Amino acid sequence: MKKLDIFIIFIVTIASIAIFYSYFVKLTTQNSDSQLQVYFHSVGLGDPVYLDTNTNLEYHIESSDDKKRLEVEVLDKSSNSIKKYTYNVDHKDYIDHVIVVTYDDIRIIEASCPGHDCMRMQMNHKRKVPIICILGISIMFEEFDIII
Repeated sequence: MKKLDIFIIFIVTIASIAIFYSYFVKLTTQNSDSQLQVYFHSVGLGDPVYLDTNTNLEYHIESSDDKKRLEVEVLDKSSNSIKKYTYNVDHKDYIDHVIVVTYDDIRIIEASCPGHDCMRMQMNHKRKVPIICILGISIMFEEFDIII
């Protein structure tokens, strides 16, 4: 029985190290090789954002009246330009979110979800834990590989 106890402790230790390693790898994603993306479920909303000190974006995400489309407006405050996107995605709840993306502050400042838990979450170029809203909106960093 003593050998079995040692074996179980060894397996649990290895599993714990693997879980913590994957967590820390996610948190230490470098800005130079990662991009920020706003999602509705698995649909990317707008273009990926490569953060730098000049990044100053504001996303307005709103449902259509029939809840069959999401209309996204991305205001780039640094260049005073606006990009509009429309996504054909069915959803049950009305969505009206405003997301601010700067180098030092990534957060949802207005949300139509009950409880507004997503508005209490915050990200920046150092803190990379994803922001998740119960209505399906999420903001996260993703690494990518350059293929030559």
